[in-house]
Amino acid sequence: MAENGEIVSEMNETLKTKQIAAIVGIAESTVRKYAKSLEEANYKFKTSDTGRFFTKEDAEIFRQVKEVRDKAGVKLDHACAIVVAQFNKTAQTMASAEVPSNKEHEALQSQYTLEYIKKLEEALHQQQEVIAKLEERLERQELRQDLRDENVTQLLREMAETKKQIAASKEKKWYEFWK
Repeated sequence: MAENGEIVSEMNETLKTKQIAAIVGIAESTVRKYAKSLEEANYKFKTSDTGRFFTKEDAEIFRQVKEVRDKAGVKLDHACAIVVAQFNKTAQTMASAEVPSNKEHEALQSQYTLEYIKKLEEALHQQQEVIAKLEERLERQELRQDLRDENVTQLLREMAETKKQIAASKEKKWYEFWK
C-alpha cells in the first residue's frame, strides 16, 4: 500500500513538456531538443513506456542550460555538457557532505559559472591574438602584392617604350630610302 502512495505522489510531481516549457520560458520543441542534448551528455531522465517525464529537478537543469546559453553564448551541446558536469559534481558533493542550503547551492553554481566564463574569456583572448596575427600577415601579403603589381606595371611601361624605340629606329625616313 505504501508503494502505491509513493507512485501516486511521484506521478503528481512529474511535469510534462508543456509545463517545463512554461517554467523555463522556452518552446516545447526547445524542451525536446534540450532533453535530447542532455541525454547525449549522459543526463538521465525518468522514463516510462510512453516516453520521458520530468521532475522539478529537471526543470532546474533546463533553466541552467538556458542560462548558460544566454550568458556565455555557447552551443547547446557545450552548454549541456557544462550543466551535466556541474550537476554531477554537485551530486557527488552532496552525497559526501550534508545538503547545502539554497544560498550555498547558488554560490557553488555561480562559482562554476564564473570559472566557465573565465575559461571562455581566456579562449576568446587567444582567438583575438590569432586573429591579430592573421590580420598582420594579411597586411604584409597585400603590401607584397601591391609592390609586385607596381613592378609589373613599370616593366610593362619599359617594354612598351622599348618597342616604340625599336619601331622608330627601324622606320626609314623618306630621304634615307636610297641608302
